[in-house]
Amino acid sequence: VLVAVRNNSVALRYASEELRAQRAFGLAAVSANGLSLAYLSRALRSDEEVVLTAVRDDFEAFYHAEQQLRRSRDFVLTAVSVRGNALKHVAPHLKSDPDVVRSLALFSFLSIFVCPSIRFDASLALTSASACR
Repeated sequence: VLVAVRNNSVALRYASEELRAQRAFGLAAVSANGLSLAYLSRALRSDEEVVLTAVRDDFEAFYHAEQQLRRSRDFVLTAVSVRGNALKHVAPHLKSDPDVVRSLALFSFLSIFVCPSIRFDASLALTSASACR
């Protein structure tokens, strides 16, 4: 199953519910293909380690994390530090949170494109630009 998941996360859709609920299997699946998070059990989509492993592989995986993680300021700060582009899928109120934005600016100059508020803050824009060194 993991070989199939590595090539296409949708393959996990056809695995048994029991398998998709096993933590060890879930970690292996998201390590192979972060987007496989979408097909894991709700409990695993709420598991911080599983979600961060998925986000490390593909920032788009954050879209499939359970809402309570996407709304958690502390978890969002961690996810953004792992893959800044994960900001695309966080709760709207956190996209303007100064600490989240600052964390993103430290991550990458590309943050200017993901978070427009950085463009209007000279100090954050400079921080973001210096991240490309």
